[in-house]
Amino acid sequence: MPQRQQRGLAARPRQVRSVASSKDHNSADTVPEQVHDKHKLRQLVTEETAARKALGDLFTCEREAKKNEQERHWVESWKAQQAREDKQGKQGGQQLSTRNATQEKKENQKNPTVKPTIGFSLLDTVDLSGQPMITVTNVNHGSPAGLAGMQEGDILLAYKGTKITTVDEFRPLYSGASRNDQVEVTFKRIDQATGVENTLKRTMLLQ
Repeated sequence: MPQRQQRGLAARPRQVRSVASSKDHNSADTVPEQVHDKHKLRQLVTEETAARKALGDLFTCEREAKKNEQERHWVESWKAQQAREDKQGKQGGQQLSTRNATQEKKENQKNPTVKPTIGFSLLDTVDLSGQPMITVTNVNHGSPAGLAGMQEGDILLAYKGTKITTVDEFRPLYSGASRNDQVEVTFKRIDQATGVENTLKRTMLLQ
């Protein structure tokens, strides 16, 4: 009996070592699985984040495409509207020009001696010594005077070769003019910056 008990007692440590060895083996197998699970979870999170970013980029591209399409449609509509307005304006201008030409023709037929247009306004003034002179106060753009290069502030010296110093002297010379007459004007221009006086001579075609 004592020998059997000793054998039984001797066998127990081997059993304990076996259990301990099994626990260590199971623990060693579990650690790699946990590490693998964490790595897999991290990979899934990364993939999900990338997928969400790609989806967001797709939505952004769709919004930009819709915005560009709306802007393109607006630009095309604006261009079409401008083209319609330009067409209507040209038609209206042509009709107005036709009416004006017809009216002018009728007026010329009724009154062949229509007074021509010269395109400037005159004012009686005096120089520093008190001598009378004619000052140009206004020049219409595109008028015979404007095309001849006259400017506001010029001093009219002669008309059709006749020297004049007052507006009353100018009127009878101009009253006998007709359209398409070529008249010569002489005027003086004073440079306001330097005070230099230039005498100019130009030919105007009355309209």
